[in-house]
Parts: sequence; structure tokens; C-alpha cells
Amino acid sequence: MKYFLSSLVLMLILVTLINFANAQSYLEYFGLQNLNITSLSIYGGIIAVGTDGNGVFWNWLETLPDSYWLLAGLEGLSVQTVYTHKSGPLGWAIGAGVWPEAGDHIFVYCSYLGQGFETNSEGVVDSLTYAVTDLDGFPDPTICGETYAAGGWALYRRYFGDTDWEPVYITSIEGNIHTVQAHEEYPGVVLAGGGEGFAGFFLIRSLDFGENWEDISPLGYVLDVDFMGASADTIFAATGSSVFRYTAGGGGWEQVFQTTPPNGDYLTEVVIAREQERVFVAGSSFWYQSPLYYSDNWGETWVQIPTDWLGAIIDLELSEDSVLFVAHQSEGIYRLDPDFTDVEDDDEIPAEPVITLHQNYPNPFNPLTTISFDLPRSGNVMLIVNNARGKLVATLVDKFLSEGHYDITWDGCDDQGHEMPSGVYFYRLEAEAENAAGKMMLVR
Repeated sequence: MKYFLSSLVLMLILVTLINFANAQSYLEYFGLQNLNITSLSIYGGIIAVGTDGNGVFWNWLETLPDSYWLLAGLEGLSVQTVYTHKSGPLGWAIGAGVWPEAGDHIFVYCSYLGQGFETNSEGVVDSLTYAVTDLDGFPDPTICGETYAAGGWALYRRYFGDTDWEPVYITSIEGNIHTVQAHEEYPGVVLAGGGEGFAGFFLIRSLDFGENWEDISPLGYVLDVDFMGASADTIFAATGSSVFRYTAGGGGWEQVFQTTPPNGDYLTEVVIAREQERVFVAGSSFWYQSPLYYSDNWGETWVQIPTDWLGAIIDLELSEDSVLFVAHQSEGIYRLDPDFTDVEDDDEIPAEPVITLHQNYPNPFNPLTTISFDLPRSGNVMLIVNNARGKLVATLVDKFLSEGHYDITWDGCDDQGHEMPSGVYFYRLEAEAENAAGKMMLVR
């Protein structure tokens, strides 16, 4: 056993060193390491970064990486999302959505031209929203004119001359709106995703600035979404262990990426470089390098871009010239070399069906949640829950199962029956040589 463990550790060290050498060819470090980054936004040559507890930082893209980052404020708050956008006739602003501290009811802040933040939260109510997890919208002639805010059971709109946020879509008590996406070049088109109902599938589309909505949900909890076309004719959605592609007139949704063993990647970010017709996806991995992939053929095949990190890539953003910027939770901000496409084709990942682990539902939850999975074949199966530090909390399944669909309930307790505190937990499914993982949030 000691010899096996020593060999395993040596192998992981060698893999890490090889990946480090490869990664340095493609990713340029731009700072903000060890700040618990939560979000990234780019607009008009301005880059903004949100953190959990360390404030919101911004900079000019043309001065990076040599200039110092500027702190706009919100130190001590858990910033969930930042949104850099045109604001006013000539200016720009940074919107910030937060998870308020206990007893606080302010969910949205705004910084005009990088100055101190002011509250911009009228109309967002804690009976519908526990945190604002995403902001997006269209150019606004008013100061700090964020357009859409996603969080909890509601999607809000604060459009042009409005003074208050107004809910334009409310889910059931079992739902959660996690992300919202709009693009200036497609006026009126808005997508919002998350989970709804027992299955946890939820993606809605509006072509008229949120007046009317159409349900176009894929088979997964939508963690991030991007699109192109005047009617969102092409859509990519990241759902954890899968990426789905929607093509108007082409049969609807199709799974184009399924994470494969042994890495157990969990894909939470997707962005389309529309001019290059290129798609990037990223996320986290339990045991291996942080996953970053791209496809130049609309998801038919995927190539992995090496990174030298463990943990979570938490955001992807494109500059106006379609250069990719990557935000890693602990490693900071990086820019991808535009010549990255000489990555060896040996890393190409074909889309193959394997075990399917669905997003838990509801999420967030208190105290019960259901974890569903599909087995393509019979075998020994283990489903476990770890806390944010990787410690085993509960073993939900550890036995031989026949092929088929399974729904497993977790009551928020460890194996000894003790209630676990609020926080982020990870669930991991292992079936023979395959594995998959997901993330969930317990809110007491």
C-alpha cells in the first residue's frame, strides 16, 4: 500500500509539472491571486473582477499586465457577479450583485467610472431572492443602468428610466434562476437559466426584452449559457457534467460534451467567440487540472487547453477583439494567447455517452435534496458527499446497481446523523471506471 501511494503521488507530481510547462505557453498571468475571485466582466476596454470578501477590482485592458489593479469597494461582502457596461451618454459603470450579510437587504450595487459603490437594489426582495448571482443587459442612457438581475426564484428587469427592479419571471418554490445572458448586437434577446420543477431543467428565452418568455429547457440544470443569432438561433448551455447545443431548425437540443473519466470535470462556464465561431467551456475538477476546453466545429469535438491549476475556473470573458480572459478562484486572472490553437490534437475529446449525473434538485436546498443519475450498464456504484474542503461527509450509495435511472435523497446530515451547516457541498458519483461530480448549496 505504501509503495502504491508513493507511486501515485509521484505520478500526480509529474503530471502537474508537465501541465505547468504546457500551460505557460498559452496563459499569461494578469494578477489578483489568492483573492477568492467569484466573477469577471469586460466591456469597452474595462475589466472588472468580483471577489468573496476582498472587494471589486478594475483596470484598463490596454495597461495590463503591468499596471496595478484599482479597488472600487465592497470589501467584506460576498460579491457573486460583476457587470461592466456602458452607462450614460459617455461613461461606463460596474454593477455588482451580492449575497447580503444577515439582516441586510441590499442585493445590487453600482460604481460609476470606478468610483465608490452606491446601492441600486430597490425592488429586489428577500422573499424571492437570497442573492443576485448574475447581471446583464443592454446599453442604458441612465447612470448605472443594469437591465437584468438573476437570483433565487426571480428574474428582475430595471429598464432604462425605471427606478425600481421589477420581477419579469418568477419560478415555483422549487426553482432557482442562476444566470442571465444578453448581447448588444442582438437587441431584445434575453436568456435566463437555472433549475425548475422536480427534474431541475430550466432555460427561458425572450425576443422582446423580457415581455414574453418561451421555455426552451435542455435536459440539465443550466449553470451558464451563451448564444448567437438575432433569435438566439444557436445556444450552448453548461450543465455540470454536460454541454448542450441548441440549433434552430436543427432538431433542438443535442448533448455535445459529456465529461469522461477519470477527471470528473464539472463544467460551469461557456462563452462563444462569435467572430471565430469558437466555443469555450470551463469549470472545476476534484482531482485533476482545472478544465478548459474549446471547439472549432460547434461542439462536434473538443480540445483541452492545459492549465497548471487545481480547483475552479469560475468565469470566462471575451474582449472586444475576441481574446479569452480566464478567472480562476484562487490563481487569479489570465489571458489566453490568441495562438493557442496549436494545442496538440492528442488532447481532442470526442463526445461520448457515459454515466449521467444530474444537478441536484432543489438547489439551494433545506434540508432535503434529490441527486439523480443514469447508469448505462450495471456495476458497483458509490455516491458520496464532500464538504468544500474535500472532507467526506456522507456516503449515500455504496453497492451494486443495475442499469437505469436512480433518485437519491440527501437530508443534509453526515453519516452520523449530525446536521451539516450552510455552505457549498460536492457530490461525486463513481461507477466502475467512470465518475462525475456536482456542486450544491445547503441553506439553513
